[in-house]
Amino acid sequence: MENHLLSHSTMAPAVVDPKLIEDLSAVLLDKSPVKLPSVSAHREGRILSPLIGMETGSVNMARKIMPGKRVPFPIEEWPSVLMQGLTILNRNNWFPVMTLMIGNPGETDDDCRATLDFLYEVERRGLFAFFVPSIFTPLEDTRMGKKQGVSESREMTSLQWQIMLKCWKMSVKQALRSWWGPSAWRVGPC
Repeated sequence: MENHLLSHSTMAPAVVDPKLIEDLSAVLLDKSPVKLPSVSAHREGRILSPLIGMETGSVNMARKIMPGKRVPFPIEEWPSVLMQGLTILNRNNWFPVMTLMIGNPGETDDDCRATLDFLYEVERRGLFAFFVPSIFTPLEDTRMGKKQGVSESREMTSLQWQIMLKCWKMSVKQALRSWWGPSAWRVGPC
């Protein structure tokens, strides 16, 4: 096998066993086709970038929509699990794509503030992930399939918009420094 890409992952295992992430990195990094030298310490700028469902930085919202995602940690530690896990992953050149859900049923301004606090703390610590926000989508045949949340962007509160924009700003910042960013498309004088 010459190249590979990681698929889905969860954050708690990185916190439970940081040595596993280190060992996996030693085996997988050299085979990753993804490079992001602006954040990677790998000699060729390679990164591993699994998809991880963060969904929220709010303990209250995590308890409602994904109570099992934090196992084996208590749900009250969800933001800490995310932060510790991201720290461990980044240290090993893992820069995940982390999805967030905005406008979940029952989401409050306090829930939004908790998510924003998490995002600003990630930035303050110099950590990096590709944060990908989406508006709540009720998936048929799931426990939230019949729930009502935000279904259109015009229904979003100002704090929900702040989450959306903060996520994209944080993600695009590194993209603009890469070979596929705007500088790659500059055309010289004719």
